[in-house]
Amino acid sequence: MIDYMKRRKLRKEVYYVLLSIVLIITTIFVSVSANSGGRYNADGQKGNAASAVNKIIRASSQKDNSQTGSVSSSISETSFEKTVIIDPGHGGPDPGATGVGGVVEKDLNLIIAKKLQNTLDQAGFAIIMTREDDRSIYDVGSISLAEMKDSDLNNRIMIIKEHPRAIFISIHQNSDNNATYFGTQVYYSANNPNSKILAKMIQAEVKKELEPNNTRNVQPPGILRVLLKAPTPAVLIECGFISNQDDARNLQNGDYQDELVSKIAKATSDFYNQNSHS
Repeated sequence: MIDYMKRRKLRKEVYYVLLSIVLIITTIFVSVSANSGGRYNADGQKGNAASAVNKIIRASSQKDNSQTGSVSSSISETSFEKTVIIDPGHGGPDPGATGVGGVVEKDLNLIIAKKLQNTLDQAGFAIIMTREDDRSIYDVGSISLAEMKDSDLNNRIMIIKEHPRAIFISIHQNSDNNATYFGTQVYYSANNPNSKILAKMIQAEVKKELEPNNTRNVQPPGILRVLLKAPTPAVLIECGFISNQDDARNLQNGDYQDELVSKIAKATSDFYNQNSHS
């Protein structure tokens, strides 16, 4: 009886050892698969996060190999590159806000962002777009809209962190139940002091001629996740209130879009040039 109990105990111990080994192997396999597996964009195209964001790196930009260097904490000790990540907010199944006349935020974001891409490209910046068409960059396996939006935001943050020496500009449109609210407003990341400086330069440039009656000031990130997580000089531009009739009309006007983009691009170029050691 004693021998039987010993054998039973031994078999039990062997079983648990084997079970532990199987669990360890399974965990390693799942981890490797997750890291090497593809992601699906909203249009069903499969690819990894890098291909999903459609990077456009221009030959006009000289890249430093030390991309993992620390972000500057002083405006006089710039360490960022002449590279801009342009982020058209929302996309795919996430339309963002809907404004006067049925204008959809995600569409305006993309139009304005692509104009900014072209303008900054001509100014010699390397450009990285988080999206270049009507898509979202959520992970495969995201089912509900909430899951898709959460995954999409996380992947945009991942892009920022993959380029720790780039400038990040996210393009959005504002909306409010009060239809009298109007005007561009720039938000900044609190993680890098350069973010607030860039935000103030953009806000001031837009106010100067395009929106002389705009009394809005730059704002900290609040709950804006891309800014809360961004270590780089990062801003989010609410280009206007599409819930306001005048703003909605202006933001759909190609000439107004061009003027707005020229102001954003000028402020960005001035910011970079003032703080570049080259």
